[in-house]
Amino acid sequence: MFRLKPDVPEEVLRAASASYEVPNDETLVGMFAEVADQPELFGILFGRRGIYFTNESFAPSPGAHALLYSSFPARDFSPDIEWLRIGDDLLLPTFSSATLAPLFRRLGDLFEHEQAELEARDELLTADEVEEFAQHVYDGWKSDQEAQAQADGAWSDELVGFLRNHNVPGRLFVAPDIPERKTAHAWERYGIPPDESILGLIDETGMGSAKNGLAFGVRGMYFHNAGGSDSTGSHFVPYSAFPGRKVESTSKYEVSLGDEVSYNSMIAGKVVEVFVDLQALIQDRAS
Repeated sequence: MFRLKPDVPEEVLRAASASYEVPNDETLVGMFAEVADQPELFGILFGRRGIYFTNESFAPSPGAHALLYSSFPARDFSPDIEWLRIGDDLLLPTFSSATLAPLFRRLGDLFEHEQAELEARDELLTADEVEEFAQHVYDGWKSDQEAQAQADGAWSDELVGFLRNHNVPGRLFVAPDIPERKTAHAWERYGIPPDESILGLIDETGMGSAKNGLAFGVRGMYFHNAGGSDSTGSHFVPYSAFPGRKVESTSKYEVSLGDEVSYNSMIAGKVVEVFVDLQALIQDRAS
């Protein structure tokens, strides 16, 4: 949730400023709250000079961090399942990486265009400038999100139809006919971000719990392998990168997805067929 002043209560900004170690001479103009009822603990503060956030001690890149807007143009913002990768040395734990990455990239683009003028006058952004800047970014991001939602809806319908045409009784389940028990375990174990949707699910368990298996989301495939497989635990393969990967069965129960990642499946032969056809579908849409 992105909010600009004066929509953020002063007591929330004060608590967040202390938690995020914001310099006393900084002026805050807005924030992104990861958790609505605890914005002072999980979120990002936007100031005149940059953004501020803090990571828990057990998280990647622990402690308080400050990123100046002037550094944005040179940084790469890459979304992942549970964090936003910022360059080569910093991770921001978040379930909103797909939202924040384009917003930060847009900030970098806008700041790059303004940087020469700002450096020439040798002064910090004023509070009004940053508020206008942030609002401009937010308006552009909101417009992009609406367009993306429209595109996601069309892709979701197409993917659901594709999965229904690859019927595997007792193994492949397609929305809206996926048992709730299976989706509950998928959300719990596959590393699926909360802003995703489960359009299809392959259950790889003998008792039907789907604690191990694969979920087809809107943005990619999320899966959890049992212990003893070549790639244990949870993994994510984005559709954008999927067509370029070599898919092949490497053993009776193992399907290689390239990039040193494999999927453990009781129906490996059928899974390879589904994956190869899905790669073709994605390529056709891109052409």
